[in-house]
Amino acid sequence: MADHRHLDRAEARARIEHEDKWIQHRVSWLLASTAFLTAAFSVLVTADVVPNDPKFGPIAFLILCLPFAGFAFSSLVLIGYVAAQIAMQQLKQAADPPPTARRRSQTDFPLRSEGCALWLGIASSGGSIIASVALWTVLMITALVLVF
Repeated sequence: MADHRHLDRAEARARIEHEDKWIQHRVSWLLASTAFLTAAFSVLVTADVVPNDPKFGPIAFLILCLPFAGFAFSSLVLIGYVAAQIAMQQLKQAADPPPTARRRSQTDFPLRSEGCALWLGIASSGGSIIASVALWTVLMITALVLVF
């Protein structure tokens, strides 16, 4: 990993924005691939094929493979997301402190604070990734029940 011992604020901000854009790209690709794979999975599950049909073997194989592929991709995106969050936190710690940091007072509305906005942003990206992992976990179990 790169050395983050001391960075000026502009360089740290540029690196943080770079990591944030990577997160956006990963989540976009994850949502697109999840939509494609779930559509293919639903078409295969609703196919009118019985176990004695010669087409059943390839369809059963795809019914099993699609959820595992989706789970693997979602898990890799989740790992990349966590790594990017860690890198951004390290960059924030390595940056020079702001010239005048304003402390939040007791009367500040919590949803307007920087910390709350930051956590809501993290939750929206991370939540969609975790939801995708959960979806593919359920579909893997469903596929195993359907085929076996």
